[in-house]
Amino acid sequence: MIDLVVRAGIPAIAMTAVFGDELLESILKKGVVDYVLKDSINAYGYVCDLIGRLSRNRAIEVLVVDDSLSIRALLKQSLEMYGLRVHIARDGEEGLAVLHAHPGIRVMLVDYYMPGMDGFQLTIEARKTHGKDRLAIIGLSGSDDPMFSARFLKNGANDFIHKPFHYEEAICRVNQNLDVLELIEVAQNAANRDFLTGLYNRRYFFHEGRDRFEAARAAGQPVATAMLDIDHFKQVNDQHGHDCGDLALKAVAQLLG
Repeated sequence: MIDLVVRAGIPAIAMTAVFGDELLESILKKGVVDYVLKDSINAYGYVCDLIGRLSRNRAIEVLVVDDSLSIRALLKQSLEMYGLRVHIARDGEEGLAVLHAHPGIRVMLVDYYMPGMDGFQLTIEARKTHGKDRLAIIGLSGSDDPMFSARFLKNGANDFIHKPFHYEEAICRVNQNLDVLELIEVAQNAANRDFLTGLYNRRYFFHEGRDRFEAARAAGQPVATAMLDIDHFKQVNDQHGHDCGDLALKAVAQLLG
């Protein structure tokens, strides 16, 4: 069944009640996305979460910056197996250029030892334009220095992986950081958007409007503000009920969007 599903180009997740190195190796060689040991009810929750993760990953871009061809190839293959869109770079300068050229990148895996700009400096430069709520940075290093992880984190990284690593660890770290970014986005939307229409609210207007006004004035660009009113909206609520009024508000919001 696994062979059939994989040949059809469908991501396969293997579930098994038994576990052993030989069985695990044979399953992974078939090209499955992941394997799950059915040892508790939590296994099924993990599979459901993983299916959702695979679906969302199709719209997510990841950047791998490493001067090692083998590491780049391993991470690219592993991440693409999970449906992610992967960009690669051979050093810090190229990585920074790729990051600026592709604003949709949400996770960047960064090696420390690279010619020219090292991983610490790349992380610092990336943080000048990409906050932790937009981009998760995962540091990589084979150094035996126990302070390397702390130095990466203090320079702006979200996470750290020590080389050599198993590809499963890298995937788990990437998925966990994507989950955190999505939770942050949910919280930001709850604070800055109207629950019914999804449009930005008054709080967002006063927070973002001032920055945009100052940026436009500094650039010498004109600024315009429009206020809209829905004519006779009270009559819609009175004659057809508030549920119909909510539908009208959503329709107007879709037109504005």
